Amino acid sequence: MKYSALFLAIMSWLSISSTLSDRSTQIQYNDTHSEMVSLHTTDKSSDKEHTETMGGHIRYSIALHDSSGQTYTVRIYSENESMYVEQNDWSGASEGDRIYRGKYRINLVKAGQEQLEGQPLMLFDDEEMEFHSSRNMVYKVESGYPGQPDLLVVTQHGGSNGVFARFFYIRDEELRPVAIKWQERTNFELFMQEIENPAYMVFQTKAYVNAEGNWYTRRWTLDIKTDSFLLIDTKVKTNG
Repeated sequence: MKYSALFLAIMSWLSISSTLSDRSTQIQYNDTHSEMVSLHTTDKSSDKEHTETMGGHIRYSIALHDSSGQTYTVRIYSENESMYVEQNDWSGASEGDRIYRGKYRINLVKAGQEQLEGQPLMLFDDEEMEFHSSRNMVYKVESGYPGQPDLLVVTQHGGSNGVFARFFYIRDEELRPVAIKWQERTNFELFMQEIENPAYMVFQTKAYVNAEGNWYTRRWTLDIKTDSFLLIDTKVKTNG
């Protein structure tokens, strides 16, 4: 995967150990085989239904709830997926891992239906991605608060120090990518170690800056009006 110059710079001086918890019970990961799919999509802008024959593979199927508790199945799939077996141990994979590579899309199906809702979104723009069979790279932060939707987290290896994460949730029967709004910029990727949900519509991320020896804990509010993470505050703690 090709990273921006900004993220390559970050990778050179950040050192974060990935401690993402195992949420395998929440996700169906098609590791032993890939399911061929031919799905229907609905064009919300024109109310036209058409068939998208992908001839591809569903890599993940995840149950996700909107703010009303309605259940959907999120599907991450590829039309050009390939696989190879890793021959060495390194920070992002283990020897013998099956590594799946391709350009992936994401969309959702309402429970009890076969029809995709909305338009499929490209994951990480139009770049190729890799999913490693021994790594927990896609998971959800399940809502524990009435009226709050689940948050889907899709990650890519970012080096020995952490992951690049993108976030999605369901609003108005559509899967919405979450924009990360900083004071000076807006993007859709966050380099992080872990994420928690300590309060209603509040998410907390942690990152470690190796060059400084500091932990950065940031709190964000999920603004459903703008489909954005808005930064609430940042706390800095010196390691040791």
